[in-house]
Amino acid sequence: MDDTAQALSQIADALGISIETLRVARQLNDAKGLSLSENAELIRAFEQIEDVAVRRRVISYVQGEANRARVRAVGRTLRGPAAPE
Repeated sequence: MDDTAQALSQIADALGISIETLRVARQLNDAKGLSLSENAELIRAFEQIEDVAVRRRVISYVQGEANRARVRAVGRTLRGPAAPE
C-alpha cells in the first residue's frame, strides 16, 4: 500500500467511513470547485472549539450560509442565462 492509500485508509478509519466514501466526496467537491483541504481546515478548527454552545452557533451559521447559497442558486436558475450586452 503506498503512502497516499495508507493515509486515506487512516483518515477513513478515524472518521468511521469507507475509503470509497472519501473518494466520492472528493469527486463531488472537485465538481463543485471545493477543496478537500478547506474541508479539513474547517474540521480541524471546529474540533478546537470546546464550548458546546459555540459549536452549535458555528453549525447554525454554516447551515444558514449554505441555505442562502441554495436560494441564490435557485434564483439564478429561475432567471435563466443573462442576456448578452
